[in-house]
Amino acid sequence: MPRPALATIILGICLAGCAQSVGYRAGMAAADVPEPWIPPRYQGLWADRLANCLRAGDHGVKMQITERLVDAARVLRAVEIGNQGKLVIDLEPTDPGQDHLILRIAENGQRLDATFAQGRSHVRLLRCPQPDGGASQSPSDE
Repeated sequence: MPRPALATIILGICLAGCAQSVGYRAGMAAADVPEPWIPPRYQGLWADRLANCLRAGDHGVKMQITERLVDAARVLRAVEIGNQGKLVIDLEPTDPGQDHLILRIAENGQRLDATFAQGRSHVRLLRCPQPDGGASQSPSDE
């Protein structure tokens, strides 16, 4: 095998292995790429105060993140940036200025900083306890 062909193959393997796009798999054709998804560590119910987790109505700020939705907005693209706990999400907007969301999760997974890039609004959220009574770490355990 000529050296340029070998170098091209090695470069292709390296680039495929370095891909950070969440929900995409290296080596797949564009038609085979699955829908984008949000990694499990970001999923769940988040609130600005733990007391607001169980309150109904408009008490404080709450954000429900699932595999393919942020509240009612469908995820169009999700890209995890390195190993720093940063996720950039493009959403099908339900409100003007809320189509690009940046999430930063704390190492312990119990705090989430959410910034809507267009609206420049920022909120710090805490992971709500699991509804099945599952214990979660206190946000102050960081």
